[in-house]
Amino acid sequence: MKIRQATIEDSAVVAQLITQLMEASDYESRQVSPERTEESLRKMADSGAYHVLLAEDEDQVAGLLSLSFRHTLFHSPPTALIDELVVEQGHRRRGVGRQPVAQQCRLWPRP
Repeated sequence: MKIRQATIEDSAVVAQLITQLMEASDYESRQVSPERTEESLRKMADSGAYHVLLAEDEDQVAGLLSLSFRHTLFHSPPTALIDELVVEQGHRRRGVGRQPVAQQCRLWPRP
């Protein structure tokens, strides 16, 4: 399993995964467009406070982890908040969601 940063070129597959997340959570049934996703990915990349990671299995995107970083009163270093975590339907129950989370935990600096 390979974990990598999502790029603008991934907008279509990210939109598909977010649509699956919405369907699985009984959110209003609406499709997320690649154009809207591309705009969101650009804004997130520009801010530097967000990371969108993709899990790939044999060059196929299997999952997505979206994190935002923020400061809180309780912790002096920034903390990470998982905004979205979704695994493609055909890859569920195989630990795909754990891998990008574990990678970020290992990379995140400790105080």
